[in-house]
Amino acid sequence: MDKWRTVRSPDRPLITSWHVVTFGGMGFALILLSIPAWIITRRISRPLQHLASAAQAARIGSPLAAPQEGSREVRELAVAFSDMHDRIGHHVEGRTTMLAAIAHDLGTPLSRLAFHIEGLPEAARARRCRCR
Repeated sequence: MDKWRTVRSPDRPLITSWHVVTFGGMGFALILLSIPAWIITRRISRPLQHLASAAQAARIGSPLAAPQEGSREVRELAVAFSDMHDRIGHHVEGRTTMLAAIAHDLGTPLSRLAFHIEGLPEAARARRCRCR
């Protein structure tokens, strides 16, 4: 007779009731916590959405309606964006003024050239430039 005794326990299933209860509780907690997380996320991102809408609606020369709500960082971003919009507006205004001045300054020489060309004989005016 063999002096050794072995005890064998039956094979347990892969998923036990403990697993079901634990995973079910975790799932319920996840769903329960995701609702306030979603609400908080929407509250945080709403000022950024308003700033993005203001950026898309921005036009040169018109005032920018940057939102002044949200966290300190978002308010600072809105102020910086508004300042940038103003700087770009001043740049465009300066460029337009410069182009108007250049066009005005070129008006006289171009008029003189046109007057000179009109005074040329017909054969010289009909001839095309072969500059290329």
